[in-house]
Order: sequence, then structure tokens, then C-alpha cells
Amino acid sequence: MNKITFIQELEKGLKKIGVKDYIDIIKDYEVHFDNELKKGKSEEEIAKELGSIPDILSDFQVDEKPVVVQQRANPATIILNDTFGILGLFTLYMLNLVFISASIICLVLGLYLMTSMDIFSFVPLLVFPFSLFAGLTTLTLSVFLFFVSIQTFESLNEKTRKLINWNLLVIKGEAKELVKAKQSKLISILTKFSGIILIILIIISYIVGVMITKEAEFWHYWNWFA
Repeated sequence: MNKITFIQELEKGLKKIGVKDYIDIIKDYEVHFDNELKKGKSEEEIAKELGSIPDILSDFQVDEKPVVVQQRANPATIILNDTFGILGLFTLYMLNLVFISASIICLVLGLYLMTSMDIFSFVPLLVFPFSLFAGLTTLTLSVFLFFVSIQTFESLNEKTRKLINWNLLVIKGEAKELVKAKQSKLISILTKFSGIILIILIIISYIVGVMITKEAEFWHYWNWFA
């Protein structure tokens, strides 16, 4: 690339990214070219030493202030989101409690299977190997459920803290007029996720109830509304 092409592309790039003092910058590069040419270097060599135009332009890139997207706060929306958010968090905590209980049950069952010599006695030749395999499998499941419970519990605590902090801002009046889109999005995601989990739990509860009572309207079997 020769001097004229280099200067033209540099000037065009500086204008494009909005550099105000591009004229002074171009003059500095022209002076640099003239000084290096006097030393016997070719225009192509000088352009190569200066680097590519995109790299040079990146050094002059105008810093843009981050734009914070905000939306008007709707009191009804805040109350609705908080209500579903709290119910959803409670549901998720209960689900996590189920995981912890299942982990403990699997641990006890796994230890029992590994130490029992009478279990599955109808297959006497396979009693110990089968018990050992079943016990190790159950213990592995117990460890897996335990770590899932820990990770879920930490995630729930983090989301609970964010929800509490957000409500404290609302109470103090610091978020009276505007709601940051990021916070609103967090509450929206939490609400949707919690709602999905709640629906899944209701469906599972219904299926389990039907399987136990052999009746589609199992609530009559237990006289829930009697």
C-alpha cells in the first residue's frame, strides 16, 4: 500500500468512527511518511510498519457510554411479579427439599443393600453381587442428588437475595419511577420458570394420585372435600 492509498483509507476510517481531530492525525502520519522516505524506505515498507488500517482505527475508537435500557415501573406489575416470584421460590425450595430427602433415602437404601446378605434370597447365587451393584448404584444416585440439591439451594438463595434487595429499593423509594430492564427481566424469568415447575409438580402429583388410588378423581377416594 502506497502513501496516498494509506492516507485516504485512514482519513475515511477516522471520519467514519467520528474522530474530531482527524486532520491533525492525518498530518502527523504524512510527516512520518516524509521522514521515513528520507531514510530511504519505500512507501510500502512504511505502511507495513505502521500496521493495518483497522488496527490503527481501533486505537482511535471513540468510547461509547453504555446505554441503560429502562422502562416505566407499573405498581401492579411489581406486585404481581413479587407474588408469583415468592410463590415460585417457595415451590422451588420445596422441590429442593424433595431432592435432599431422596438423597438421604438413597444413601440409607444403598448402605442397606451393600450390607444385607438376605435381600433377593430367591436368587442365592447372585445375592452378594447384585446387592453390591444395587448398593453402589443407589449410593451414586444419592451423591448426585446431594450435589444437585446444593447447587439448586445456592442458586435459589442468590435469586432470593436479589428479589429481597429489589423490594427494599422499592420500599425506600429509590426505584419509584424507573425500573431497570435487567432487574425486570430477572423477575420475569424467575416467574416463568417457577410457574413451569409448579405446573409440572401439579401434573406429577395428579399422576401419582391416580396410580395410587386407581381413580381419575382420586380426591374422592381420600374425601378431601367431604
